[in-house]
Amino acid sequence: MENEVGIDVKLMRQIEESVKAKRDFCSQILSYISVNAILVVIYFLTTGFTGGYFWPIWCITIWGVVLLTRGLYIHGRFRKTLEEEIQVEYQRIKNKMDTN
Repeated sequence: MENEVGIDVKLMRQIEESVKAKRDFCSQILSYISVNAILVVIYFLTTGFTGGYFWPIWCITIWGVVLLTRGLYIHGRFRKTLEEEIQVEYQRIKNKMDTN
């Protein structure tokens, strides 16, 4: 199904979702940086520079791995494979619809 300017509606929805996911990812990175910076400041205010167990590392590491995985999906290899599969399926269905 195409709209008035000839752009496939499903393809347009997919493009909108992709752009939204990229914007959401940027917001998540800003949250990651600000929250973890606050945790590190709290750590240094409570322990001083004398050392001790650096407990913010847990939040930094776990949240960082989650963001890295999401970033690879949105911007990296995982996404390209999915997009290729979607394009193949899209072409298959479009060809099938055109022949009918």
